[in-house]
Amino acid sequence: MATFKPADDKNVTQDVIRQIENAIICGELTEGAKLSPERELQNAFRVSRTTIREALRVLAQKGLITIRKGKGGGSFVEPNSGLRFGESLDLMIRLGQISLRQLFEFRSHIEVLAFESAIYKATSADIDRLDQILEKMKWTSQHYGGDPQAFFEIEKTLHRAMVDLSGNPLYGLVLNAITASTWKVMRFLPNSEVEMVAALQDWRDILDAMRQGDIHTATAVIRTHQLNYRRVYEAYLHERDLTDRTLAQAVATCEPASKRPNFDSSIIPPEHQRRGG
Repeated sequence: MATFKPADDKNVTQDVIRQIENAIICGELTEGAKLSPERELQNAFRVSRTTIREALRVLAQKGLITIRKGKGGGSFVEPNSGLRFGESLDLMIRLGQISLRQLFEFRSHIEVLAFESAIYKATSADIDRLDQILEKMKWTSQHYGGDPQAFFEIEKTLHRAMVDLSGNPLYGLVLNAITASTWKVMRFLPNSEVEMVAALQDWRDILDAMRQGDIHTATAVIRTHQLNYRRVYEAYLHERDLTDRTLAQAVATCEPASKRPNFDSSIIPPEHQRRGG
């Protein structure tokens, strides 16, 4: 449990905020931990309850804690630091401060960097696990009605797995928020059997190159894979004479008619899931 000292008289509220913030950053207060009651914090910092409440309000705005009311309530260290970033990103898109085109471009650059890092660090066992996800994608393209949404739901897990292999949590923090926004758009785009076949071949080439230690080929295919998604998006805007802003507003206010429930990959028979080895 974190230990606090009396707040600096020159800037009481800011010092309370700084001490609690540092306790979270240093790990003295871990994710999900409940802060001491307001009265105990008041005594520890030797400040008024008004000061404590103002400090907690600021910390909540920063996304470092969440304040819950009622029985069992209190102030808790926020376990999902990327949540508020994602909410802010969505709002900036809807306000037109960031275009969807810029978002797709930024995502492709950042994801390529994350994938390159993953390629250098991946072990044979890691590649085996990626292969299992690819087998699920392949099975889904041939069964389950060939539903593109189900197919690309699984591909999302493959993207996330590659980002995790990079070993850099910053990639995950940024890309999880960005992908959540771009995926809302991707569900509007026409994904056909052609796109599924192309995605399967890209991932097959990427994993084969990783197994052979061919970093150059794997990276080149990843860049092409990302560029294809951006081309599909640009073609969609052009064919329907849409702007980024118009599509962003449509995404924010409605769902595509073809939306289906999230795909449950557990229905895939075990014999169709490639085993590591």
